[in-house]
Amino acid sequence: WIDDKTYIISVFRDPCEFFVSAVCHSIARNNGLVDENNWNIIKNNNDSFRVSKYELYDSLNRWNYIKNFQSQNFLLSPNVETRSILHESMVKHDNNETFDKEEIYNRIKRVNLMIRHSDLKFMDYNLLINKISNDLGIEIKVNIQNTDKEYFKNNSSEILLNSLNIEDKNVIYNNFLLDKEIYEDNSLFWVSNQINNI
Repeated sequence: WIDDKTYIISVFRDPCEFFVSAVCHSIARNNGLVDENNWNIIKNNNDSFRVSKYELYDSLNRWNYIKNFQSQNFLLSPNVETRSILHESMVKHDNNETFDKEEIYNRIKRVNLMIRHSDLKFMDYNLLINKISNDLGIEIKVNIQNTDKEYFKNNSSEILLNSLNIEDKNVIYNNFLLDKEIYEDNSLFWVSNQINNI
């Protein structure tokens, strides 16, 4: 578990991208397409399934607990039995409990390295390893030459995300306002010089 000596890294996604991905992954799981023994990736690159806007909006209306879920993560602790923060979020929602915005920001300040998910796509991972190595004052030897940055990619998510218009995205953003606020605050995120120069 986390204590004062723990080096904390947080990857934060664009809220619209996060929600689309969550919905597509859930539908893939419900259709037996998720490989539980291989980091929950889609089996055999099976991205032939498609998710409709109807299914996306239906999930948005039903999954009230998942709104601002990335922000919630800074306050949630996995249930000891289920080890699921998703379950804890559901329970808090069912009990009409709210999340303290100030405390969320206090927890974010404790994070040592906060990265936007979109930055990881273009980042030279050597810069990331050097950053962590320098912060910890240790040498980290990792061979990342053959790292597949698209290993966890779900093509159905990308297709659905690209099909959304501005109105669709705004509907989602309006249900994830705190996540959006955090995501758009440049002061919270580390960005490598390489990305700044793109």
